[in-house]
Amino acid sequence: MPMLAAPKKFQPLVDLVNTYNSIPEDEHIKRLFYLHKINYLLNTISPNAELYDWMTNTNKNSFLDHLKAYPINPHASFFLKGIQFALAVAGYAKKEPVDEADVNNEQDQQPNIEYPLMQDRDAILLNRTFDESGDEYTAISLRLANLAQTNHKIKTKVEKQIIISEMVEPKIQAIKGNPPISNPIPFRIKYKTEPLGDGGNNANFKFTMSSWDEQLIFRVEDRDSLSLEQRLHSHPVSMYFIEDYVLFRKVLKNHLSPVEYRPVVLSQFANQGNLTEVAKQLHNQPASKIASVAGYYFAQITHFCSLLIDTKAYHPDMKLSNFLANNNRLLISDRKTLIENEHPLVNTVRSSPAHAPDEYFDCLDFDIFGIDFNEKANTTVLNMPQFMAFQLGMILKEFLILTQLDELPAEFRDRDKSAASYFDSPSNSIINLSLLVQELTRPEPEKRMTINQFKSLLKFRIMTPDNFYAQVEEAFPSELLGIQQDIDEIKALLNEKINDGFLQSISQSFINPSALSAYNKDFLLRANEVFKKISASEPKETRLTRMAEKLAIKCYREYSHSYFKQCSQSLEAELFKLEWNKAPWYRKALHWLTFGLFNVDRASNEEIATVKIKQDLKGEEFQMHFSLLEFLPPKELNHLGRLQSARFKEFIYSHVNEILPQDSEESEHSSSASSDSEEEHDSHISLKASSKSLDDKASVEADSLPSGTMIIRTDISDEEVLSVDSLPSGTMVIRKDKSNSSLLALDSLPSSTMKIKTDEEIEAERLAQDSSSSSSIKSSRKTKRELPLETDTVVIKVSNNSKKRMSFSFIKDLGIFSSKKAIIAEPSARASRFKKVDSVRTALLRGDGSNRFKTKGPQRSRVEDINWEPISSDENGTPLNTNAPL
Repeated sequence: MPMLAAPKKFQPLVDLVNTYNSIPEDEHIKRLFYLHKINYLLNTISPNAELYDWMTNTNKNSFLDHLKAYPINPHASFFLKGIQFALAVAGYAKKEPVDEADVNNEQDQQPNIEYPLMQDRDAILLNRTFDESGDEYTAISLRLANLAQTNHKIKTKVEKQIIISEMVEPKIQAIKGNPPISNPIPFRIKYKTEPLGDGGNNANFKFTMSSWDEQLIFRVEDRDSLSLEQRLHSHPVSMYFIEDYVLFRKVLKNHLSPVEYRPVVLSQFANQGNLTEVAKQLHNQPASKIASVAGYYFAQITHFCSLLIDTKAYHPDMKLSNFLANNNRLLISDRKTLIENEHPLVNTVRSSPAHAPDEYFDCLDFDIFGIDFNEKANTTVLNMPQFMAFQLGMILKEFLILTQLDELPAEFRDRDKSAASYFDSPSNSIINLSLLVQELTRPEPEKRMTINQFKSLLKFRIMTPDNFYAQVEEAFPSELLGIQQDIDEIKALLNEKINDGFLQSISQSFINPSALSAYNKDFLLRANEVFKKISASEPKETRLTRMAEKLAIKCYREYSHSYFKQCSQSLEAELFKLEWNKAPWYRKALHWLTFGLFNVDRASNEEIATVKIKQDLKGEEFQMHFSLLEFLPPKELNHLGRLQSARFKEFIYSHVNEILPQDSEESEHSSSASSDSEEEHDSHISLKASSKSLDDKASVEADSLPSGTMIIRTDISDEEVLSVDSLPSGTMVIRKDKSNSSLLALDSLPSSTMKIKTDEEIEAERLAQDSSSSSSIKSSRKTKRELPLETDTVVIKVSNNSKKRMSFSFIKDLGIFSSKKAIIAEPSARASRFKKVDSVRTALLRGDGSNRFKTKGPQRSRVEDINWEPISSDENGTPLNTNAPL
């Protein structure tokens, strides 16, 4: 019998159905070929209501009816359904003359041989007819069928998916809202479904069923097309996909649209959670173990990324929570954000801002309504392999940090704050992994280390930092970054030896140990030029910073240690005077009696900031030694003593503004920036003024507004302000005024009025009230800003820290702003709008309990079942208690 006609709107589908119906019923292989093509095409289409009804129709001669006739499970996963088509072709091929030379090919014994076969099969289904490639399709199907029967891994996988799909079939029918199946499975199964998490992630549901020990997950995916997902399941990258057992579509409610036809997937449950949880479980573990676990999982992540890029697909939303672990094996469940475009525009990519590179982050606006794209997002083109390399570095940094902290710090995106800096005693492996993070997360996309380079260097992570850096330099030379000349300059200083005469150095050490020779001063001055150059560079280059750190260590140990020792001693002497002067007499006595064993109370950090030492912080000598401190590792100062080092660091930090010279260029830059901001401010005002006429046309009379009306205006003058007296009670006025004269008088606002104000307005009111209460002479006439707020007035402060422009683009997605004419013009859309549709939670929780016996609540008794006999005593003759009268 012919298949029911497909919706006319989808012409390619109509053509395939017509071709299928024209094939004689005894040519089963040809019919299976076109039935397979129809199934493949449906996964690439975003359905509407008409197509969804056609796809889910269970009547005779429907698409589902033809699938079951062969038999092919319509709810099977991509993998299982492809194998079932192959088995069906193999079953009919035995009755027809087919060349079976390739059926038992020796290549079928190779690992993962099924993926090339499935790719060839998909290419045929996508672009060719049966007359062109019917024999090739049949041969591929025979080889896949043979693998399903002889390859242990594939055979086990097929059998498991068949069992699960049969056991869960009643639950699927309940979710879809269909009546119970006519022939239930012969044994009783109970289901239990519960939301995963605390309600925040209500698109995932834990699922268990009796007679099956493993826990499963129902996943409701936020997408309408499965085209890329279907293609990727035929590639080796799908080895890292969480295993899916069942796949079907369900019409569901959504908060932004009337209905959605979303895929529902039953998949395996990752017993170790995501990598965020794996990282946090490593708290208080040795750094060597942390580095080992990180290397193990990130070797799998890099392999996944390489396989994904090989398929011309890309992951724009890599973060630890999107990578799961099951028995120490990496799995990816959330694949809805994967894309096929290697160079997409920013506004077409969904990514997490915390892990996205700068070229994406700079195209975002953050305001009180959330995150939105700015104008740059419409023109900025991304390079996805470089995009993924940056994200790989960020999730490696995230993993290392979460082994030390419970939550990510606010400076997570700060490149100057390395992952190793969060460890008290980082091992060589942690230092090397931190270096790789810096290489992957360069701001310039073209200067980032590639994923394959990272993959090749990961195995050398246990080397010493110097040897590991040599490997990095070999795999990713500095010449490619344009910094080789700077590195050679630093290397020359590092390899330069002291050329002072022996007798001169001995005599200098006796005369003035802290005084520098002419050569030493020259060396420090040349080193300082390098430090200043690297410090002024933006963005900072990781390799130059590392080389500068080594140069700073040399300068400190060989030239500056004695000078900073004197500075520390001077600080300690001044602090002791401060501490002694404020100490009570009994602490002083205790100090004397114990010969200094018990000291007086230490000075606080605030007091350290007020101390002056004898060295001139702005003098030439101090300035010559100070530059290296920017790149000197903090532990080097521990040579001063543990307590002395901490106090000296605090002293330096609190006097940085005093130490650093005032740069005239900075002041010029500041003044130019302020002038630029004034120009921008003026242009912003002129833009508003140019739109004033449009606002006038769109304004309405205040007395015609109903109670509760919300007015959003950005006016300049008082002339456009609606009459306050005419505003009804409960009106909310949202204004962004530029002058005091345009402000509404607070005393004239009706009760329960909401007034949204800026920080300057709130501060002005507070100061005005304070001055009026403290002043002996009070003005009889108050300004509008000085008026107190009404009792029921609600004030919402708009922070000026948010420099991004607020966006109201979300309004267009709300259903209340839909065009009534558009709904009337499209009857199918209007019908679906008022059609009863399940929510995600309602649909997924349906069908729990027994699939054979539905649990019922208390039932009303029937009259014939009531016992009308009078109450009598029990068998022992004990009278019953009763309240009836005797």
